[in-house]
Amino acid sequence: MTTAPRHSVTCLVIWVLASSAATSSAQLALRHDQVIPLTIAEGTTQDMGRVFTVPIECNGQQGHFVLGCFGPSRISKSFAGQCGAEVFTDDSLDKYRDADGKRIFAGSARVTIKFGGKERELVLSVMKDEYCQKPEKEGMIGNELIAPFQWEVDPTVPSLTLRPPATLPAGKPLAILSMRITHEGYFINVRVRNVTQEVALMPSSSFLQAGPELQRKWDFNSGKKLDLEVNRFGNVREFQLRGDDAVELRADLRETNLPVALVGDVKHPAPLSMLNSGLGACVLNRFVYCIEPRRQQLRLMRRVADEQGRPLMPAKR
Repeated sequence: MTTAPRHSVTCLVIWVLASSAATSSAQLALRHDQVIPLTIAEGTTQDMGRVFTVPIECNGQQGHFVLGCFGPSRISKSFAGQCGAEVFTDDSLDKYRDADGKRIFAGSARVTIKFGGKERELVLSVMKDEYCQKPEKEGMIGNELIAPFQWEVDPTVPSLTLRPPATLPAGKPLAILSMRITHEGYFINVRVRNVTQEVALMPSSSFLQAGPELQRKWDFNSGKKLDLEVNRFGNVREFQLRGDDAVELRADLRETNLPVALVGDVKHPAPLSMLNSGLGACVLNRFVYCIEPRRQQLRLMRRVADEQGRPLMPAKR
């Protein structure tokens, strides 16, 4: 399978896998804020589409998983070997195959994950290395690991702060956006190229991702001449939102100069609901942002880049 050479695209298949049994928020509540340093997995400090990895411990083995929040957590086959995880056959994963009909997953493994100061035993899917994006070579933090917390990302440090779910973040936010929360992840309504669409939050993807439903609304496959240039990189079609083409988070928050990945095939849609549209790092990294699960809010604490994606100078003290 060929992948886009410049940015990380979230592996689509993870979004529909059944997550492990949830542990209650009360069991995992933190007594104090935890500030966890993040590492840039791909891109530079000036790249708004950079994705981050989080330090974790799996079966006592130190590792770095991509910071995600949509779909279940998973590990790569090579990392499963490093941490001594026994991979067993999982027939539920057999339907996830590439364009040539080859299986994407090696199976599943029962592991002990330490994240946010807590240990949990989980059964995670194990993806074959050749299907993992470069930043995901060890694994990905999914919804079941991060959902018990209120969490805040500062892409300029970079850092991930974990808090008890009902904590009010310090300081007045720039904006508060309503979210819908499911077992898969977090969803908000935005307007993209003047079309309203519910999108998932996907910090593990560099792109604004447009699934088949959003593409149909844009009428990309009608055969009509497009008013924008669509390029293909491997199995990913990409174009840039520029000028008046924008993502409108709110009437006064219009973001442009964004890379868009067109995922899925509108003419031949996949039978699995794995092709969600998503708000990736290229948008999220323009803000210090906070996921507030108890109140079902995405809080944009402050801007760190302007509407064009140009980094802002830090305020003088």
